[in-house]
Formats: sequence, structure tokens, C-alpha cells
Amino acid sequence: MRRWLWIGLIGLVVLLWARSYWEVYAEQGLFIWFGTDFRHYTAQAMALRLGDLETVYSRVSGVKYGQPLVVYSNYPDLVLEATLVPYPPLFAWLFIPFTLPPPPLGFALWTGLNLLAVAYLTWRVASCLPAAWRPWAAFVVVAAFPNGYALYLGQVMILLGCAFVECYLALRAGREFRAGLWLACLLFKPQYGVLLGVLLLWKRRWRVVAGVAAGGAIIAVASLLIVGVQPLLALPAAILDLTERFSGAGTQTHPEDMVNWRKLVRYLAVGIGRLGPWITEDQAVLLTVALSIVTGVLALVAWRGPWVPSEPLFPTTMALLLLATILASYHSHAYGPMLLLAPVATMFAAGQGSRSTRVLLLVMAVLPSLLWVTVFRGYIVALAVLVVACFGALLAEVWLARRAPSFRPS
Repeated sequence: MRRWLWIGLIGLVVLLWARSYWEVYAEQGLFIWFGTDFRHYTAQAMALRLGDLETVYSRVSGVKYGQPLVVYSNYPDLVLEATLVPYPPLFAWLFIPFTLPPPPLGFALWTGLNLLAVAYLTWRVASCLPAAWRPWAAFVVVAAFPNGYALYLGQVMILLGCAFVECYLALRAGREFRAGLWLACLLFKPQYGVLLGVLLLWKRRWRVVAGVAAGGAIIAVASLLIVGVQPLLALPAAILDLTERFSGAGTQTHPEDMVNWRKLVRYLAVGIGRLGPWITEDQAVLLTVALSIVTGVLALVAWRGPWVPSEPLFPTTMALLLLATILASYHSHAYGPMLLLAPVATMFAAGQGSRSTRVLLLVMAVLPSLLWVTVFRGYIVALAVLVVACFGALLAEVWLARRAPSFRPS
């Protein structure tokens, strides 16, 4: 009976997500907001597929190969956002099969692949917990806002989330070179690996670093073989092109949809004016940078002492580092917190964290989803605030654990 109750609860969550997708589809059609990242990926992959290498890292590809997808929307005269994708060329090459069928079918196939990735993520996260807790894990993964949001956009982050789970579990098992190979997958979105990279260098985890270097070399060589030298040299400029002005709804990077200090400072100081007109945009940028530096330093200081992946506090400090990464990154959207799933699961399994901290982490996963499927507003702000709250809670947990008389670092 209890098993069927969990199946029914998870099924209800899936139905609520599906209903919300359908409502947006009925209003807008495809590729305006529902499947917008799939449209961006399609434009770049089409440029590569057709040999238009000069536009692979140009917004021109968004106009030439992304704009035609407007016919699948309810607004065929709308001018879609011209964009570019700052990932290594290997990604565009791997994405080409999804551009071969008509775009709606390609999007369906891409979504199917990501649904399989969600199932895999659920299985791997559940395996971190005792059998009695695994239905909870399945519910949380399915209900977690970052997963549902990534599916909605057609984002690649769920696949990268699977890679990070394997990296984290390999670190816990002491298989450091393998962990580094999996971590190299984050080179497609390197902002999520910056603090972890600093930590690995500080702790002299050279086998992990070697694995990242090997994986990075594979990506670089494959990308070079795919497009040659000249298009590959345009990648750094493409990344800088996405470093737009701090605020302003409608910019390509959409800071209004992020869950970092940039989002919160913009929301309070620039976009809404809650802190008063005396804060200029330049001052808000400085405040964001200062908060990001302090956040990163606090997370790294929490790692003082030896590197012992098997110790009970390791999952908590890893989750803290990931929360700091999400907050401090200048480009950090609402699908980033899915990286927390495995560290938080092993943290619960190790008996770490107070009840209030655990509840707060669960609320961070589920509340934005509830706001999305009901009122369809406030979910980004809620998630950003909860990321800050969870960072503070985990920082306090680590500090109290290290000060406890019973704490003995290995």
C-alpha cells in the first residue's frame, strides 16, 4: 500500500509539471520560451552541419537557423532572440542528430533523452540512501525545480548533472582519476567547476586534476578536428559576448532568471529599487563581486584540514561548496542546484545536519516547483533566497561540527 502511495505521489508531481508545460505550449507554442535552449542548440548545430563555420560562434547563426523555428510558435511574425552557444564545438557536433528530423520531433527526442537522464539521476541519488528513504529520494528528484526547469527549456544541464553525480561518487570511493574524467564534462559549463578546481589544487588532488586534464584534452582535440583552428579561436570571444550588462530584463543571459548574487542584488537594488536609488548599476556590480568573493572564501575555509572523502562531514562541505559556486558565479541559472542532489543525499545518509537544515534543503528543492505549477510566479526569487538560506545553514553546520568536542578530523 505504501509503495502505491509513493507511486501515486510521484505521478501527481509528473502530471502537475506536464500540465504547466501544456499551458505554456497552448499559449505560446514551441521555441519562444518552451524549448528555447533547444532552439539555441539547434541553430549552432545547424551552422556546423551545413559547414557555415563562421557563424558557429556568432549571433548570425541564431538569425539564420534559429529564427525559422518561429513557425512552430503561435506568433509566426515574432522576431526571436538572436543568440549563440558558448560551448566547445564537440557539443554542437554531438547535437547534430537532433537537427535531422523536424524540430518538434527533434525536441521530443532530446526531451526523451533528458527524461532518461532524470531516471538515471534518480537511481544514482537513491542508491546513496538506505532502502527505506529511497522513495523520498525519487520524489525529491522528480519534484526538484532545477530538473523540471531544465526539461522545460531543453537544457543540457541534466546530462551534466549525471556526470557530476558520477564524479562525486567516484571521489567518495577514492577513484580520483575517474572522478576527474567525469568532472571534465563540466568544461561545457565551466562556471560550475571553478571553486571545485581551486579546492582540488589547494588539496593537491593531482590524480583528479590529471583526469580533468585528460578529459579536457579529449574535448579540445575533438573540437579542433571538428571545426579547425579559426572557429575554435572564436570561442573565448563568444563567452565574453555573453558577459553583458549587469541588469536589464530581456538581455540574452537573462539575469532576471538567475539564482546568484547577481540576481539578488539586481532584484533588490537595480531592477526593483528596494535599496533605494542611491545604488547605481556600477555600485551593484561591485557589491555583487564583493559578495561573491566572500562567499567563495567562506566555502573554501570550511575545507581546512585533510582531504578525507569518507568522513561524514565531506558531503556537507561539498554541498556548501556547490552552493557557494551557484551564488558566486556571474552566470548561474535556476537549473544549477541539481548538482546538490548526490551530496545532500549522502549528507542525509551520514546523519549530518540538523532537522531544520534538512527541512530547509527539501523546501529549496520543492517550493519553487510548487510555485511554478500553481501560480507560475515567484519561483526564481524563492529559489535564489533559499539558496542563500541553505548556504548559511550549511556554513553554520560545518562550523558547529568542527567546534564540537567529539570532532576528530582523520
